[in-house]
Amino acid sequence: MKTMIKTVIRAELSIMIFLSGLILHAQQGRDHFLIAEPVLRTEMVYEYSWDASSETWILKNTVKYEYTFENGETLVITTSDYLTGIPSGRTIYRYTASKVLKEALYQVYLAGSWVDNRRDTWIQDSDGRNIETIIQYFLNGVWKNISRYTDYQYEGGRLKQYTFQSWSGTEWVDSFHDSWYYDENGQLVLRTQIRFNDTPVNKFDYEIGEHNLRERMTIFSWSNNDWVGFTRRNYEYNRCGKTSAVDYQDFRNGEWVNTTRQEFVYGMQPLEYSRRQKVPVCHRGHTIYVPVAAVDAHLAHGDCLGKCLVEERGPFAESTSRQANRVAHPFTIFPIPALESITIRINPGSLQIFERIELTDFNGNVVRTIRVNDENEIVIQRGNLLPGFYTIRLHGQESFSQVIVFK
Repeated sequence: MKTMIKTVIRAELSIMIFLSGLILHAQQGRDHFLIAEPVLRTEMVYEYSWDASSETWILKNTVKYEYTFENGETLVITTSDYLTGIPSGRTIYRYTASKVLKEALYQVYLAGSWVDNRRDTWIQDSDGRNIETIIQYFLNGVWKNISRYTDYQYEGGRLKQYTFQSWSGTEWVDSFHDSWYYDENGQLVLRTQIRFNDTPVNKFDYEIGEHNLRERMTIFSWSNNDWVGFTRRNYEYNRCGKTSAVDYQDFRNGEWVNTTRQEFVYGMQPLEYSRRQKVPVCHRGHTIYVPVAAVDAHLAHGDCLGKCLVEERGPFAESTSRQANRVAHPFTIFPIPALESITIRINPGSLQIFERIELTDFNGNVVRTIRVNDENEIVIQRGNLLPGFYTIRLHGQESFSQVIVFK
């Protein structure tokens, strides 16, 4: 099962370091120039390992990314050691005639040659949604089936569930359902992997913080009738809201231990911009628009590509009081999963004032409403609620939500 988890992590990482902002928008500005949204790509990744003796991150490797394009599509992404120039891996992308991604071939560089390692194949329906994913590895000179995602289910345009299958050697065998749950803002907050006999396998908890950005992803494994911490990621962002670093931790001997860290450097995909086009750059907390030729100079002194997540200066700057009132995590809910009741504890020092709490079922129906009267701890009894997933929503100056589970 740990191998499966690592496969999921690698797949998510490959998505994160791919291109973002694939659509170019333009509009006429007051100063008669065109505003173009920059297409970002990962240029460099700094990889660190944790040194327990000195309690510091030690730089171990610097990975450089290079891209090959054709007709606006990314065909190849190659990674290499920045200092030696020696290649390490590459991904070759193949598309359908309608330019829908259908295959990714992962290769490693060994003894001066590229060697096939893994192949992911996607099949989509007429709406462009995945209906099947097949993962294969190149072993002993042949491609061998490893896993398949099938029976995709969608709701409101978002993935709701799929079935994970393993290859037995002769046929695909159902392993578990992978179910996805979202908050009212459309952010993924929970994934569960449950076998067909209702035995839990893994769960992925996603913590959403300030500006609706993911702050943490924690993976738990089911062991001895309880969820046990396995691994987690902590996310950091630049002023433009782009992931700037990820810390990886493992759960060992009852505590979370740092293992590795990645820091990301972004650049702009070279498109055919006209001289009248400018792109947004977050410069010292204020969004400005600069010619494409000036982007590299701005990035060199610490600016980021894109609009500022928070305007600290200028006509759209947030007031100091408003910035001070934003709290990423104003409450804590425990235990999860729960048996008889759950407790909501308002974090000390929180400036949030809540008026009511709603408990909703999986379908979004409100099954319980609790008025809040300056309590720091609110206990919600389960009563006759059935086992399953529910959402706690706290309403006040701002609204927050978190998925809970009753056994």
